[in-house]
Amino acid sequence: MRRLVLVLAALALVAGACGSDGGSSASNDDDTTTSGSFEYGTAPCPPATPPAETPRSFDDAPKRCLEDGVDYGAEIVTSEGTLTVDLAEDTAPGTVNNFVALARWGWFDGDDFHRVVPGFVAQGGDRFGDPQGTGDPGYSIPDELPSGLDDYEVGTLAMANSGPNTGGSQFFVCVGCQNLRTPDYPVFGQVTKGMDVVEKIMALGVSDGPPSKPVAITEVTITEG
Repeated sequence: MRRLVLVLAALALVAGACGSDGGSSASNDDDTTTSGSFEYGTAPCPPATPPAETPRSFDDAPKRCLEDGVDYGAEIVTSEGTLTVDLAEDTAPGTVNNFVALARWGWFDGDDFHRVVPGFVAQGGDRFGDPQGTGDPGYSIPDELPSGLDDYEVGTLAMANSGPNTGGSQFFVCVGCQNLRTPDYPVFGQVTKGMDVVEKIMALGVSDGPPSKPVAITEVTITEG
């Protein structure tokens, strides 16, 4: 039940103060499992297109699947509209690698934002949790914490966790996280288009839990530039 407390520490900090191209990702054949201080897993890279049946769990985190010199992004299609995200492969390559691999396995397709806190965050990435908010992909990844971070900007994508080095698949989009001065949550992307969609999702928040109506994540497509 550890996932029940995802991001609750962050909420306590702000409560009193604010607020694909579908191409193959498996072209890197290097068996190296570390990059800087990040330790990659040993699970295989996903196929070029999501399989007919998405794995519900994995034995380990993915090995390094990103290609050097590629600018990665994501299109997150929701029932309220589409979010265009620039992924931070330069500053958080291990975390981006994890997100890209899960997306290409189809892990997020059919998910939803199970937690929407008005003026704070929209959280998803737990398609198979029962109840939602308690699940993970079967493994955890190390934290790639941002250095020199003054605040979490509006539209930031960050990994949810229940403590150090417990991230898996759950992520959140920040709206009112500017007072999170300590970098406890790895930042791996930024919404570049679709903040109006984020606001629509936020408008469905009730308190700290499911939104007033389901907000589906119908598809996450990885783009390369």
